[in-house]
Amino acid sequence: MKVLLIGAHPDDIELGAAVAIQWHLWRGDEVFCVTANTGASDGSYDRNRVLEQINGLILLGVPADNVQVKFFTMEELAEQYRMIPIVRDWLSWSGADVVYTHFPQDTHRDHVYLAQAVIPAARMCQALLFFETPSTQQFSPTLYLPAHDGLDDMKIAAIAKHESQVSRLACDLNLLDWARGLMTHRGYEFRTGPVEAYAVHKMNWGAWLS
Repeated sequence: MKVLLIGAHPDDIELGAAVAIQWHLWRGDEVFCVTANTGASDGSYDRNRVLEQINGLILLGVPADNVQVKFFTMEELAEQYRMIPIVRDWLSWSGADVVYTHFPQDTHRDHVYLAQAVIPAARMCQALLFFETPSTQQFSPTLYLPAHDGLDDMKIAAIAKHESQVSRLACDLNLLDWARGLMTHRGYEFRTGPVEAYAVHKMNWGAWLS
């Protein structure tokens, strides 16, 4: 099975789906990742953030050749009629059966615009799942993957590769605190240990069981 994870900015994929990446690789699935821009609304190039993205995903086991970082502006992401065929190109490049991306309800407009393009572009895929990041709103997960046996620590280590973002604090907490706390919180909801949770837009279980 081939899996494509699509994030708006460097660190979004690791924040939302680092455990999923490890699980798919353990299954023997081929994993691809696309990041839409480097965090700048004007689409400018940021070498440091590109390297952080590549290093974070390589740590999880994703080959560098399977990672793309793009430089779309916020205005370009908002133009769905242009972005939908571009996302289809990413799907064609990866041959993805399963797609992960942002939950459509979010306070970050880049996340929303990207999700709104992925949903119609991925309509022929076998599964489409949404992950959550710190700006996600009203997230109601319906699927989870256990994050024990070191999967949680590997997720934290991958996020830590994004040094430019981890150094930023909100309420005296950083992204590592958020990620660790969320895995614990979602695990409590499911009455288990730490987990990574997802909302399912559609799912063909046959593809997962193959």
